Amino acid sequence: MTDAPTDPALDVEPDLPGGDCKPGQKCPAAGDCDESKWFKPASLGGQYHKGIGPSQSNYNGSREKEDMDFTAEVSGTVGVSYSGEITTKISDVVTEVNMKFGASISMSMTAKLGNTVHVRDVPPHRTVHAQYGVWRRKFTGTAYWQHHTCYLTKNKVTGYGPLHVGWYTWDS
Repeated sequence: MTDAPTDPALDVEPDLPGGDCKPGQKCPAAGDCDESKWFKPASLGGQYHKGIGPSQSNYNGSREKEDMDFTAEVSGTVGVSYSGEITTKISDVVTEVNMKFGASISMSMTAKLGNTVHVRDVPPHRTVHAQYGVWRRKFTGTAYWQHHTCYLTKNKVTGYGPLHVGWYTWDS
């Protein structure tokens, strides 16, 4: 997967309820505002692996290429994680990210016990490492909250949403 294309229009602030209301200011309109909360996705980043259980490794001490198998010894569930303050339900955030970027982020995924990966043709005197878990996609955006007093707050958010269960393997 690749990062979303950069588009200058994506950096524009959304249309805010209350017209010219700016973050941290009281709206000029008379009376109270309707309280509302929303999330505006800004970017979709790369994939990152969240391991379940310990990583495994195996050394090929022979003079020939060797095949290796690694089997998941634990299971676990990985959900959406984020830093920053989200003002809406996390399910709404995931929906907004998926709609804006055509992504397929989930609320959570379970990596199950017993899954096996086969690594072929490991060179002599190399160690292969394997970690079972969930691949996640990074996203960023802004959470908005227009209070009933017309005061607007916004918070930058960075999050990771589950994409698929799988292995991360590397050698050293």
